[in-house]
Amino acid sequence: HTHANADAREGVLHQLQLGEVLQKRGDHQDDGDGPGQKAAGGQQGAGDAVALSTDEFNWNEKHKKCYFTYEERKLLLEAVRYVDLVIPEENWEQKKSDVKEYHIDTFVMGDDWEGKFDFLKDSCEVVYLPRTPDISTTQIKTDLFGKGKK
Repeated sequence: HTHANADAREGVLHQLQLGEVLQKRGDHQDDGDGPGQKAAGGQQGAGDAVALSTDEFNWNEKHKKCYFTYEERKLLLEAVRYVDLVIPEENWEQKKSDVKEYHIDTFVMGDDWEGKFDFLKDSCEVVYLPRTPDISTTQIKTDLFGKGKK
């Protein structure tokens, strides 16, 4: 995957408000039963893994309630062709162990988090991409909750 492709994928995830973290994996050998194995017997490969915050993590740590439940957001992510693994994000501290466990080669995050994940640089490449222009979470929320109020 190139950084241009990662940029496009980060934009899609941000538009859908599905994953705050996009992680891409390189080819790694696996015995077929490990955590990197694609669900339903799929091929192990260089697909992307997305860390998706659980509802509890979003509420307890980030103090935000999601419009869609974790399971709904997970289903949406799994429908995206380049995502072959969704990792439930339950706390901030698990990123380091996820990088190791899931053989993450590149950790990709929006540039509004610039520098916050540099502690992962000893384990993988860390890339901060510019957020997609003209996409505002605030505007999406206003549109969602503003409709029907006249």
